[in-house]
Amino acid sequence: MLVGNAIIGIYQDYDAEKALEALQSIQASYSTVLRDEKWQTISSKELVSGDVVRLSQGNKVPADIRLIKLDTLSFHVD
Repeated sequence: MLVGNAIIGIYQDYDAEKALEALQSIQASYSTVLRDEKWQTISSKELVSGDVVRLSQGNKVPADIRLIKLDTLSFHVD
């Protein structure tokens, strides 16, 4: 029973590590943010609550954000 629990625990740890790696691979490294009335490119790790982030088509979303303006919206179905 103890060996079985140990094997399950190791498997769950491995599974969690793989999930974390997958999330990190899709996270944006840099963001275009409005600071001091100028658009700047900064590390996504430096984003703070209240930052205004500019996204363009194909950009990865750097954080949980609130959409405040949308210029165009189109969906493509493959």
